[in-house]
Amino acid sequence: MRRGAVRRARSREAWIREAKPSRLASRVSRLASRVSRLASRVSRLASRVSRLASRVSRLASRVSRLASRVSRLASRVSRLASRVSRLASRVSRLASRVPRLASRVSRLASRVSRLASRVSRPRILASQSFQRQHQLRQHSIERRRQP
Repeated sequence: MRRGAVRRARSREAWIREAKPSRLASRVSRLASRVSRLASRVSRLASRVSRLASRVSRLASRVSRLASRVSRLASRVSRLASRVSRLASRVSRLASRVPRLASRVSRLASRVSRLASRVSRPRILASQSFQRQHQLRQHSIERRRQP
């Protein structure tokens, strides 16, 4: 301890020895009231802290529930994204097949049209020859009828 502190401690002890009991009692009562006020303040602070702690725990539980919901949604979104990517790959494969199919269809259509022209040509020729024969017969019948 320093010299000044020692001196003050001695003077305090001397004051306590020399002081009257009434002064000591008033001082003790003042200290007691200060202590009670401090105790009430501390109890109020403790109640505020407990309320804040309960609010914080409620918020923490809400946050954990939200986090679990978010994780479930994220897993659903990832599953949907994988399904969409698989569908996109299937669509791209089908799209690559479309031009080949279109060319095959056009070749088949040209073959069908050639076959149809082959089939229809003999019919046309046959019907024309039938008409000519019919006209010739009609002419010959008319000549016979004429005197």
